[in-house]
Amino acid sequence: MEQLKFIPKTRSEKIDELMHRLGCFEQQEFAKLVGVSPATVSFWRNNNRKPSVEDMSRIARLTGLPLEKIFETFEITA
Repeated sequence: MEQLKFIPKTRSEKIDELMHRLGCFEQQEFAKLVGVSPATVSFWRNNNRKPSVEDMSRIARLTGLPLEKIFETFEITA
């Protein structure tokens, strides 16, 4: 029997999950809800920049997820 391999999700895929959780299917919608520019979300998705603690707190509040889960999404260790 063939073993299934765990394939970790990319940061972009994790952000897509957050967006969909909020009913956003476009980066611009998500950016507006979070209070940042679409370019900022693009930087996050492409690993060029990490969100501020304030942005992550806002995302946690909006999604109803614990802040620790948001940290994991952006690969930030506490």
